[in-house]
Amino acid sequence: MEKFSQFGIEPVLLAAQIINFIILIYLLKRFLYKPILDLLKKREEKIKQGLSAAAAGEELLEKTKEEEKKILSIAAEEASLLLAQSRQRGTKLEEEITSTAKEKSQQLIQEAQSQLEEERRLMEKALEKQTAHAAIGILEKLLPKILSREDHLHILENSEKLLKRVLTA
Repeated sequence: MEKFSQFGIEPVLLAAQIINFIILIYLLKRFLYKPILDLLKKREEKIKQGLSAAAAGEELLEKTKEEEKKILSIAAEEASLLLAQSRQRGTKLEEEITSTAKEKSQQLIQEAQSQLEEERRLMEKALEKQTAHAAIGILEKLLPKILSREDHLHILENSEKLLKRVLTA
């Protein structure tokens, strides 16, 4: 004790300061650091969810694009097959009767083109419906996490109107 008093330190005050410092550390940890760390963890989790949802949306978009390419390639193959068949028929009929063969081949080509156009239109319409359903599904998952309830309802109403127009068109 004498050594403390030689340096001008009072043991009671030193103990009180140590206790005050421990209390201050506890209060800071409990009421400041912990809530801030919890808030940062929640924010990080929301960001991770948003990124994973965006990745899923991109993946769905890629799948849709790949499917569109497949459908278009199948349609192109069918078109080339139909055109090849039409040309063969036209050649045979041209050998028999040239004037009649020209008229019939023109009719077959026009029918094939209109049929292909109709099939393409139907495929585009089906693709639009799939894309609209996928977009609405993504919006239903993402919007509650990002936007307020009023914004969410407003966007869902607009999306529903757009979907009805697409589905009825």
